[in-house]
Formats: sequence, C-alpha cells, structure tokens
Amino acid sequence: MDVGGKAMKMYLAYICLVSLLTILLLAISNMYVAFSVYAWLITLGCNLTGGLENE
Repeated sequence: MDVGGKAMKMYLAYICLVSLLTILLLAISNMYVAFSVYAWLITLGCNLTGGLENE
C-alpha cells in the first residue's frame, strides 16, 4: 500500500510540474508575442516619423 501511495504522490507531483511548466511556457510565449508586436509598432512609428522628416 505504501508503494502505491508513493506512486500516487509522484504522479500528482508530475502533474503539478507539467502544469506549471505549461503555464510558464504560455506566459513566456505571450510575453514574446507582445514584445515583438511592441517592437514592430516602434519600428513602424520610427519609419513613419523618419520618412516625414526626410521629406
């Protein structure tokens, strides 16, 4: 019975670890997407203002 309980605890710990990693991965990917969009907007804004200044 003790071995079964140990396996169950390890299984639960594994599930918790996987869910935490998944949440972390989603957070990182969301940050990456937001950052890339932000950088793209900055680049676009710089190009527009630079183009206006050049003319």
